[in-house]
Amino acid sequence: MISHKNVAHVLAGAEIVLPFEQGYTHLSYLPLAHVFERLVLMVMVLTKGRYGIFGGDVRQIKEDLGILKPDIFVSVPRLYNKFFETIQTNLRAATGIKAKLANRAMEAKDS
Repeated sequence: MISHKNVAHVLAGAEIVLPFEQGYTHLSYLPLAHVFERLVLMVMVLTKGRYGIFGGDVRQIKEDLGILKPDIFVSVPRLYNKFFETIQTNLRAATGIKAKLANRAMEAKDS
C-alpha cells in the first residue's frame, strides 16, 4: 500500500529531480494506475500545469502529440525505443540532400 507519507516524499524529491516548470503541458498516455503517471499528475497539479489525456489508441500517439504539443513527454523506455527505431529507419532511408544533412547532424552530435 502506498501511504500519504510515501507520496509526499516522492513529490518532494520530484521537485528536485524532474525539470517541470510552472505552466508546462503534459500528454498522459500511461494508465493512471501506474505509479509514475500518478506522480506526474500530482506534479502537474502542484506546478499549475496542463494535463492532456491521449485519444485512447497508442498507435495514434504521434497525432495526439501533434495536437497537444506538450512541453514534456514522460514515458517508458519501450516507447522511446520505438521512437528511436523509427527515426533511425527514416535516417537510413534518406537520399540526396536529406541524407547529407542527416549524416552531418549525426557527425556533429558525436563531436
